Amino acid sequence: MKIIHETSPVALSLEDVLNRVSGARKCGSGFIARCPSHDDRRASLSIATGSDGKILLRCHAGCSFHSICEALGVRESELFGASPDVPAKKSAPSFRSLEAAVNHGIRALIRAGGVLANRWYYHKTDGSLVGAVVRVDMPGGVKEIRPFALKDGSWGCCAMESPRPVYRLRELHAAKSKELIVVCEGEKCCDAAVSLGFEATTSAGGAGAAGMTDWQIASTYDETWILADNDSPGLKYAEQVEENIRRHNPDARIKMFTLPGVKVGGDLVDWLESLGDAAEPAGIRDDLRRLADASAVAASACERDDDGLELAGWVPFPCEALPEVGRRFVEESAAALGCDASFVGLPLLALTGAAIGGRRLLEIKRGWRVPPILWAALIGRSGSNKTPAMNSIMSLLAPKMRQWREDYSDAMARHEEGGLQYDKRLKEWQKRRESNDVPTPRPAPPCQRRLIVSDATIEALAGILSENPRGLILVRDELDAWIQSFERYSGSSDAPFWLSAYSGASYSVDRRGRGAPTFLDQPLVGVVGGIQPKIWRSRMSGENQDSGLLARFIVSCPPTTIRKWRTEVVQASTQDAMAARLNEIVDISESPLVLSFEAAEMFAAWVDSNGAAIAEASDAEASCLTKIEELPARFANILHALEGAQGSSVAGHIMESAIRLAMWARHEKLRWHQSGAEPDDKSHRLVAMIEAAGEAGMTPRQVARKCGWLRAPGAAEAALEKMARDGIAVAFATTAAGGGRPRIVFRMKRL
Repeated sequence: MKIIHETSPVALSLEDVLNRVSGARKCGSGFIARCPSHDDRRASLSIATGSDGKILLRCHAGCSFHSICEALGVRESELFGASPDVPAKKSAPSFRSLEAAVNHGIRALIRAGGVLANRWYYHKTDGSLVGAVVRVDMPGGVKEIRPFALKDGSWGCCAMESPRPVYRLRELHAAKSKELIVVCEGEKCCDAAVSLGFEATTSAGGAGAAGMTDWQIASTYDETWILADNDSPGLKYAEQVEENIRRHNPDARIKMFTLPGVKVGGDLVDWLESLGDAAEPAGIRDDLRRLADASAVAASACERDDDGLELAGWVPFPCEALPEVGRRFVEESAAALGCDASFVGLPLLALTGAAIGGRRLLEIKRGWRVPPILWAALIGRSGSNKTPAMNSIMSLLAPKMRQWREDYSDAMARHEEGGLQYDKRLKEWQKRRESNDVPTPRPAPPCQRRLIVSDATIEALAGILSENPRGLILVRDELDAWIQSFERYSGSSDAPFWLSAYSGASYSVDRRGRGAPTFLDQPLVGVVGGIQPKIWRSRMSGENQDSGLLARFIVSCPPTTIRKWRTEVVQASTQDAMAARLNEIVDISESPLVLSFEAAEMFAAWVDSNGAAIAEASDAEASCLTKIEELPARFANILHALEGAQGSSVAGHIMESAIRLAMWARHEKLRWHQSGAEPDDKSHRLVAMIEAAGEAGMTPRQVARKCGWLRAPGAAEAALEKMARDGIAVAFATTAAGGGRPRIVFRMKRL
C-alpha cells in the first residue's frame, strides 16, 4: 500500500519499511513480516535495525536482498547507504538441478508434518526450466508456499529473478488460437481455468509480484479476462496485471471482474466449488462470458448514476433461473428493446405474482405462509427503456383485460335493465303494501374484474380489492408520483396500507367523513415502476426508509448503455407461448402449496446464510437483508406457476432457481445501498469521523465498519489514501504498547 507522509526523509526509517510490508509483528528486538518477493504465508522476512542505524532485511525462504528491495519499491541505498551489510548466517543449500532442490524442500516440509498439495514449473518459450513453486499444507490449516529458482549458478529455495516468465508460457507460445486468455491469481486457479477449456496463465510470487513478471505473451491475445480475487490485494493484483499488459499493447481488450457469491478472498476455485459437481464446463464458460461482457459494459458506462457516483460490481440478471418460456421471452425482449434483461424479467415476475395473488400462498411451515407479491423498482436514466420494457410484459394480458372490460360492460347493461324492472315492481308493491309484506332487495351491481391498475387512491384501491380479493398490481411509469402520494392528506399517511398490501395483513380503510370503513381481509398489491437514480435516492430515505418501505423493493440499476438501432424482434412463437402461460396463471384455481423436502432443506440453508450476513451487516443493511429472507419463497411460488407445474409442492430445482434470483436481488440491493449517501455528504461524514478520532486516528477496517458505502474490499483503504494524497490526512504505522502487529492509521493533518 502506498502511503503519503508529511515529510520525505532522505533515508527510509524502520517505520517506513513497516508501512510497506504486510503481516508485520514484533519479534524479539525486531519485526517479522510476509516477504513481498514471494507468495509468503508464514512471515519469512526478518526486519531489524543495526547498531549503526541501518535497516537489516533477511528472507528465510531464500529471497535475495536485491529482489526484496525491488518488491518493496526502494533502492538499496535508501536502506543501507552503501552496499548492504546483512549479517551472514548459514547459507541455504544449493543443488545442481531444479528437481533436486524441489524434492529437498518438499521432504523438509513433510518431515515437519506437511502434506504435498501440488508443484508447478515455470519454463521459457524453448521449454527450458526457470523455476518452480511448491505448495505444502501444514498442520493447523497453514499453506506453505516455497519458490525455487537458479541463484549464482545453483538451484535453491529462492524467488525467480525479475522479469519472471508467466506460468504456462511454453503452452501459450505454442497455442494455435490467440482469441482469449484468462489470467488468475495463483497456479491452482490457473489450472482450474485450463480444465474448463481456457488458455490461462498467472504469475509467481503472489498478489504483490505482478510487476516483476513479463506479460508480453498475454498482450498478443485478442481478448484478456482477469479474474480478480474477492479482496483488496486481489483487485490490486488485477490492476497491476492490466497495467503491465497495456505496456506491451495499449489497445489490449481487457475485461476485469470478480466472481459473484464468493467469500472475501474467494477465487475461481471457490466459485467452482459453490457451483457443485453437477455444473457442466460449457455452462460455466457461458456464465463467465456473461460476467466478462457485463464488466465490459460497466467499464464503458463508467458505472455511474445520475449523481456521478460509481456503482461497482454489477452482476447480470440471471435469465437462466427462469423457466424456459420466461427465459426466452426475457432475453428476446431485452435484445429487441436494447434494455437490460432485468427491466423485462422483474416486471414479468411481479405480474405473475399478482396474477397468482392470494389463491396460492406458499406454506413454509405451520403458521408461516408467504404470498407471491413482489415490488420492483427499475432504476435508470431517462431513455433507458424502462417503460417499454414494462409495457412489453403488461401487453401480454391486454386481450384478457379487454375481454374483462367487455364482460363488465355487458353485465352493467343487464344490471341497469334489471334496475328499471326492479323500480317498476317496487312501485307496484308500494301501492298494495300490507303490514307483513317485505320487498325483495335491489340487485347488486356486477363486479369489475381487474388485475392491473395504474393510478388509484387508497379508497379506490380498497373498492377494487373488495371486488378482486385475489390481488392487484400497480404499474407506474414513474414511481416518484406514487411515493409522493403517501402524504396526500395532512396528518395522514398511506404508507401503512402499502406495507400491509405487501404482506397480505388485514387492513381497514377509514377516511374521515366517508362513512363506514372498508375492511380488507387480505390486501395484496404488487408494485412495479421506473424511476431515475437521483430521485429514487432522495425519496427512499427518512420516513420511507425507517418504515421499511425501501427494504421491500427489489431494485435494478444496470450500467447505462448507448442507444442503438436494433434489428432483433421477439419471435411470434415466443410471445404466444408467454401470453398463453400468463393467461393460464390468471385463471389458476385456489389450492395449497408447500415445499418438498429438498426445497425445504435448500430454503433452510438460505435462511441460515442470510442470517449470518445479517449478523455482520450494518443496521441499515440488516434491515434490507431481513426483508430478503423470505424472497426465495415468493420467487419459488412464481417460478412454480411459470413452469406450468401441476403439483402441490415446490420441487428442489425450482427452489434452487429461486435462491439464485434472491442472491442476485440481495447483491443488487446491497450494491445500491452502499452508494446511498450523496457524494458530498459522504466526504463530510468521513472527515468528521476521522477528526473526532483525534490523534488516535482510524484504521481502514474501523472506517469500513462505520461507513456502509466503504464496505467493499479495498474501498475504505482507497478513500483514506486519496485523502492522504490530497493533503487532508496523513498515514502512520503504530504498534500497541505490548508489541504485536503494526497498524496503518490515518488522522487529519495538523495545520
